[in-house]
Amino acid sequence: MTIRVLIADDHKLFRQGLISLMNTRQDLVEVVGEAESGEEAIKLAEQLKPDVILMDIYMPQGDGLQASKVIHGRFPEIAIVILTSSEKDGHLYEAVQTGVSGYLLKSLDAEELFGMLEGVTRGEAAMTRAMASRCFSPPLGRYGLGKTSSNFLIAASDDVCQSCERISSSCIPARLPSLS
Repeated sequence: MTIRVLIADDHKLFRQGLISLMNTRQDLVEVVGEAESGEEAIKLAEQLKPDVILMDIYMPQGDGLQASKVIHGRFPEIAIVILTSSEKDGHLYEAVQTGVSGYLLKSLDAEELFGMLEGVTRGEAAMTRAMASRCFSPPLGRYGLGKTSSNFLIAASDDVCQSCERISSSCIPARLPSLS
């Protein structure tokens, strides 16, 4: 099965390079279109119905995250993989919340990209282990607790209680079983 790919990136040279790379694996990938803005990515997604969209974040006329949200809402069967230079946690979290199928950095090795594309068509997330671990560790790190989930829940519940004026600071911890 050939994976039909739409490339959405505002840098023409990058798009051309990615198309050239994809053409080395015509047994696996067919580039069906290219978009240089979020708005154009939405239009081409509707017209071309690709299997996968490789979407940059920083683009004019609707960035890649906005376009991903719209496309995922209208065409949930299209897998969207963010392919970006952004290592910002906020972008990663927002992308995951929009329902994308992956988040990859442009520094990725070509063979790893092809492997991730194959995985996406099988329903796997296209994300390196390093990026996946960032999806889970920041909330724990916010409370300085390492990876002890029960301590995280208590600290998080304390944070919620302190943030809410109508709830006393003992509301949730009082309901949790003693951990001592």
